[in-house]
Amino acid sequence: MGVLSKVPGFRSGVWWKKIIASMFYLFFLLIVIGIIIGSSINEKEFAEAVTKGNESVELQNYEDAIESYKLALSIKKDEHVAELLDHAESLQKSLVAFTKGKQLFEAQDYISAKEQLSLVIPDDIERYREAVSILQEIEIILSELNFKEGIQLLQEKEYEMAIEKFGDVVTEDENNFQLAQEYIKEAKMLWSQELIKEAQNLYNNKEFASAIEIAKKAIKLNPDLKDADKLIEKAEIEQEKALMEKRRAEIIEQMKTYEGTGLARVAVTDVIAQSSFYDGFTTWRPSDPQNTWFLRIGVAVANYSNSSIHVNPNFITLICNGRTFNPDIQTYSMNNYFDAIDLQPGTYTAGWLLFLVPKNDSYTLVYEGMFDTSVKKEIIVTEVK
Repeated sequence: MGVLSKVPGFRSGVWWKKIIASMFYLFFLLIVIGIIIGSSINEKEFAEAVTKGNESVELQNYEDAIESYKLALSIKKDEHVAELLDHAESLQKSLVAFTKGKQLFEAQDYISAKEQLSLVIPDDIERYREAVSILQEIEIILSELNFKEGIQLLQEKEYEMAIEKFGDVVTEDENNFQLAQEYIKEAKMLWSQELIKEAQNLYNNKEFASAIEIAKKAIKLNPDLKDADKLIEKAEIEQEKALMEKRRAEIIEQMKTYEGTGLARVAVTDVIAQSSFYDGFTTWRPSDPQNTWFLRIGVAVANYSNSSIHVNPNFITLICNGRTFNPDIQTYSMNNYFDAIDLQPGTYTAGWLLFLVPKNDSYTLVYEGMFDTSVKKEIIVTEVK
């Protein structure tokens, strides 16, 4: 009784407090016992589920193993059991892939069979060995089929596809591999000859970029192909010429367009290069005919403002190689030369200007009107006389 007198609930010696304390301690004891017993039951169920899962794996009943491992994990989280579950799921997938693969192989659907059998994992030892053996057999079968298809495509002159099929013939296919290599060489040679004919036709049709592309493809197939390099060289020269002509046409079209941001807008219609100029009485020639010539330029100026403006041939100069040139004095002996005039709003004037300048491919024409912004136009020679 001395010990009890020190326990909470029994210290006072009051009988009813002792009863309440006794009931409390009894209830607490029952809870502790229940927890201990429940924990023991859970541990037992966990161990049984894991054991059943392991046994199912041994029997290769992977679906039951997966169910057992999941049950064990629902009782208690365990890293090792989680790994066992992953392994069982992998083995189940491997089994399904193996079964499907064999069925597809027997149905002679070799491509799909190969895809499925490749999913069999090494841990699935026996099935993995058999899958590897079947895959090797499939490789030979597909190789033989590719060889036969290559022969058919070669006969049909489908050279690109034939090369692809012959390229899929494997070295293990001892009956066909060496022959396939010979057929690849033959197909490349025949295909390159077809391509060079196509390139020549494209060249004749002035499709130079395509001709170059096809000819280069032919050379890649057959580096010994005759005249292919010459065809490419000719096509590249003609392509450059075509690009230059296109650029010339674009510049000439732009020359004819009125340009400027101020009161006056300027257009150029013709740029004619002449080795001499006849004014009706005298034939004038440059003092250095090898390096200079006369340029006869058709110029038009339009008034884009709301008031009249004055235009004058002296407002127009020509730049060549960094040097500025004024119109030649012989300008005023030409018929319809560009003359000074006052332009009303919405009207234009046009005429010829003559310049004695160095020979060149292009020039810059500059118009600088009074109290107006300058206009610069790139011009090229449109005709040589």
